[in-house]
Amino acid sequence: MKRSRPGRRAPKRPRARVSLRQLAAQLKVSEGAVRKRLRAGGFSARAVSRGPNGRPRVLDAALAIREWAANRAKPSPLAPADEPKAAGRPATLTEAQIRVSFQREVKLELENLQKRGILIDAAKERRGDFEHARTVRDSMLNIPDRLAAELAAETDARRVHARLDEEIRKALDTLADIFLFEDRDPDRGDGDAGE
Repeated sequence: MKRSRPGRRAPKRPRARVSLRQLAAQLKVSEGAVRKRLRAGGFSARAVSRGPNGRPRVLDAALAIREWAANRAKPSPLAPADEPKAAGRPATLTEAQIRVSFQREVKLELENLQKRGILIDAAKERRGDFEHARTVRDSMLNIPDRLAAELAAETDARRVHARLDEEIRKALDTLADIFLFEDRDPDRGDGDAGE
């Protein structure tokens, strides 16, 4: 075995200085990912620091690679565990299973509320309301067509009034019966009775 002379020190192993691009290539990630980790404080000052011009420089590539690997095991401070991951993908199978389980739970809860009658389908109700309003409109607009000839021959204003009142009430009573029947019959559609 060689002994070093007392006056000489063993030469230090030179630290590998590389650019961020080269470090990213060694890590097999994009340069942007390395810069993002650097901004988040993912590297120690011994591994990566800023030069006099303010640009980052890699002082020890081996240390930077070890720190990168260690930081991958921990969640990033930029992406907390309760927030969705980048592009909506969970990081692990367990997280994916938890999200699927949560979605199933929400779906079942909504279905239960709908079955109990607490929750209704808003789009279906809007269609039903539109059909009801259209039925009322059509029924009321048919009155003048049915009564025009009869009322044109009538000279007594009280009889005209009474006849109009009778027809309007009859139309509204018929519509009320139709809508009441639709509300009681769950198998009925979106209010197609008026057509």
